[in-house]
Amino acid sequence: MTYLNIKKIEGLSEWEYFVWRHKNTGNLIIHFISFVSSFVFIVLSIYLKNYWLLLGVLPSQYIGFLGHVFFKEGGARNKDFISPMTTIYLSKIFYLIAINKYKHEVSLVEKKIISINNKS
Repeated sequence: MTYLNIKKIEGLSEWEYFVWRHKNTGNLIIHFISFVSSFVFIVLSIYLKNYWLLLGVLPSQYIGFLGHVFFKEGGARNKDFISPMTTIYLSKIFYLIAINKYKHEVSLVEKKIISINNKS
């Protein structure tokens, strides 16, 4: 399976498609590690005034991609590596997990996909 440039499912918003590609608990844990480590490198580089530490953000982003490879979940798109929406969506996912509402969000997306497939 190719893990880059996966096409979005027709009929889903970007948010819904992002949720669909981030259902597996293991993948979410790897994304959380990637997410936190990116911010750690940013904060440390500013605090220590060592801007070379910003290079640590790059492998941190790659860790998130590996979550898709290891858990065979939806692939990743090139634009997800550089889009600020990726950070926003991951923040939203982690917030929904913290308030125990992410499973409901996944359920809504899965129902929509079933509805789309039934129309086809």
